[in-house]
Amino acid sequence: FEGDPASAQGYRMRYFDEQLIPMDGAWVENTDYLNVIASYQERLSREQFALVIGSLGTDMPVTKINSFETNLGNLFADAVREATATDIALLEAGAFREGLKSGPITRGDLYKAYPGDSRIVEGTLTGKELASLLSQSAANVGQEGFLQVSGLSFGIYDRAAYSIRVRGLAIRPDAVYEVAVTERMAQ
Repeated sequence: FEGDPASAQGYRMRYFDEQLIPMDGAWVENTDYLNVIASYQERLSREQFALVIGSLGTDMPVTKINSFETNLGNLFADAVREATATDIALLEAGAFREGLKSGPITRGDLYKAYPGDSRIVEGTLTGKELASLLSQSAANVGQEGFLQVSGLSFGIYDRAAYSIRVRGLAIRPDAVYEVAVTERMAQ
């Protein structure tokens, strides 16, 4: 683009012709570097991802996680709420990738179920803001914008949240609630 950024006028698109040139073996993999990475990957897999951290008595499939409150979503959201000691935890259902099978559970299983390195952010929302956020979630039933929650309950009617309760009490629009969300949601 060319033009005067201050006035935002006079911009025009300029195209450049570029040509891709084949490398034809000019780039060679650094095997020493790849070996170092492989040694850490093996240790990570063995020491971290293969470590059994608990067990489940029932399967927790990922199916319908974008449409309903699920055992899988509850497990993760409850863990976040407990770790942060907040009133509420909210997780994006679309971030879940796999379910968990009954029996021993490893760190790797948890990572496969909810991959990524999401940091948890603690903050506050008023009851009015919380109701708005839950209504956004309700409008996304069946889609990635749906939330898995802990510390609250609500109904969905006509793609909106209703009868919202935090710790069994009806929310008040002016009340302030401590909430834990992923960094992505906070942004």
